[in-house]
Amino acid sequence: MNNKLYDILTSFWEVIKKYHILASFLFVIILISTNCYLQEDGNYWVGIEDALIVLSGEFNEKQSTVQGRVLQLISLIFGAVLFGILVGKISSWFVVKELRRKRMGKYKDHFIICNWNRKGKEIVKELQKGNKERDILIVSDNWHKEFELSEEDLVGINESKIHYPTKNEKDIYPSPTNSLILEKIQVVQCKSVILLADDNTDKPDEKNALIALAIKPFERSKQLKENIDIHIISELINSEFENHLKSAGVDEIIYAGEYSTGIIAQSAQNKNVSGIYHDLLTYSSVSNEIYYTENKNKRYTGTFEDVRNLVNQIHNVNLILLGIRKKDTSKINEWKNIINPKLDILVDKSDELIILSYDKSDLKELY
Repeated sequence: MNNKLYDILTSFWEVIKKYHILASFLFVIILISTNCYLQEDGNYWVGIEDALIVLSGEFNEKQSTVQGRVLQLISLIFGAVLFGILVGKISSWFVVKELRRKRMGKYKDHFIICNWNRKGKEIVKELQKGNKERDILIVSDNWHKEFELSEEDLVGINESKIHYPTKNEKDIYPSPTNSLILEKIQVVQCKSVILLADDNTDKPDEKNALIALAIKPFERSKQLKENIDIHIISELINSEFENHLKSAGVDEIIYAGEYSTGIIAQSAQNKNVSGIYHDLLTYSSVSNEIYYTENKNKRYTGTFEDVRNLVNQIHNVNLILLGIRKKDTSKINEWKNIINPKLDILVDKSDELIILSYDKSDLKELY
């Protein structure tokens, strides 16, 4: 029995601590109202009315008893304090909201590159070719000045949009596994996160898994008040760790050894086929890129042949339908690419189109 009473009192005290202002407010109202009921006219509702008037900073009517006047004075002081607290709370809420808005507005729809290796410079160049006005933030705890782009590398590059790692107050470069760093670089508002294999560690795949695990909680964003999808692309060194990266939340895994082996084998059978891959993977004004596009107005449905004919009717820009992208019903948040499918394959409203185009802006002609 004593334990149960103790638990009830403890729970009650926790509620009071959490809502101390409201509890104090109600306590003073009850105290004054009870006094009015016992000492004055015996009307409890009149007591509540008098208490609220006094708390707002005015005397409705001076109490006739000593204890009534004392409680009235306490209520007046408490009301002034309460009013100050409420104004402070409201003001701080607006200030914090404005600071958060400014902080969130610093980086948006940007690229984040975590870790660094010899591929880093080429990736930055390719990203810049795609969009020179998009910020690229590099986060690496094994950074060296020689990693920065040279004058030769910067030809045709918007250097102001490339943000290199900076040392903290302890004179070290911050780790991309640090949640405070991820918040600072606005990971919730980035377009994609690229996890390169760190050349300076013996276990680059494990490190990338840790970074992905640090990023995933941000998808339940308190700042944006909604669940979001942060797209994570990771380089893989050891194919045995592929499932570890997937479990950590990596959306795309690039295994360089696997791709290079396939390209070499195809080039051996079909001479110079590697040049096609090079063109597709390089941004330039004279080459094409592959894009996914949503079936926004649900116009493109029916067989693949029907959809292909609709796309071919667009004559003012050069768009080629390569295939479709379907949701994989056997896996959560997984998609399956079907390149050059059979003509009788059905295209659903939820499917995305895989389009080859010179420029992403040409895709608007589809709608």
